Amino acid sequence: MEEQSALEEIARLEAQMGGDPSAGAFPALAEANRRAGRAKEAERVAREGLRERPDFVAGRVALSLALLDLGQLDEARAELMQVLEAIPDPAVAEDALRHAEAPDWV
Repeated sequence: MEEQSALEEIARLEAQMGGDPSAGAFPALAEANRRAGRAKEAERVAREGLRERPDFVAGRVALSLALLDLGQLDEARAELMQVLEAIPDPAVAEDALRHAEAPDWV
């Protein structure tokens, strides 16, 4: 994603959330930040959303991907294990977990 486009997407999602960190778009906002190279911000957004919505699987996936980008592999694995337990077809989580177990991710 080109930088200007990424920043526009982030701004659009922030406006959509209307200041509510647990709004349904928080996983998308976290992922947009991560893709824009702002992994720390992605982690913050995901954690804030999960504080109010701890069972939101997409939020856990977004957090785990941010943690992978930050090199926090053990914590990313723990988040992904929660995802694997929560959904019957966890292809995205399984793929991310493979990355968490690969030393060349970071």
